[in-house]
Amino acid sequence: MENMPERKFASVERTMEIGRLLHELRVGRGISLREAARLAGCAPSFLSQVEKGRSSPSLESLERLARAFDLSALELLNLAQERGSTIILKEGPQGQTFSRWSGGELSHLLPFHVPATMSLLLLELKPGGRTSMRVSRQAMKELGVVLSGRVECNVGGTVHQLGEGESVYFDLITPHFWRNLGKQQARVLLVNPNFTQVFDLPD
Repeated sequence: MENMPERKFASVERTMEIGRLLHELRVGRGISLREAARLAGCAPSFLSQVEKGRSSPSLESLERLARAFDLSALELLNLAQERGSTIILKEGPQGQTFSRWSGGELSHLLPFHVPATMSLLLLELKPGGRTSMRVSRQAMKELGVVLSGRVECNVGGTVHQLGEGESVYFDLITPHFWRNLGKQQARVLLVNPNFTQVFDLPD
């Protein structure tokens, strides 16, 4: 089995992106080619060829290369995919509005066809508007950044009043809600792990 040729799985374009990413990760961390190869358990000449996009690593080799930078193969592939995609978005959400309340709505900023490893959401609240009490099905963090207006973020009964430019970072498994405290529309950028399942609690 050890003498069988390694099965390549990446396209030429993907191979180039993986190579450039590995090079940037190595240089950014101040690691020599020889040291990175040692950490990955491969020959320096092989790593050099991968970085230059001249060799497509097998999945097994990719896993070893990713571990050298404290990443999984999937994380490395996702980074390479996102790195190779430059997307210009028009003003406002580009995806589906999937939650609505009296005086508020939550929308995806990215179109659904765009590959992403996180959810980028826009919460818009009219004056006096608020969300329902919400909670996720599993523990995971969310960052909320106030883009405009003044809001209240109530996390587990603890009230956080936030103005433009301020942010809050908390676990979505804790029941929480957002409310607009001002007289103008408030907008909040929400960032959390992709495929987060957050649902409204009954009033």
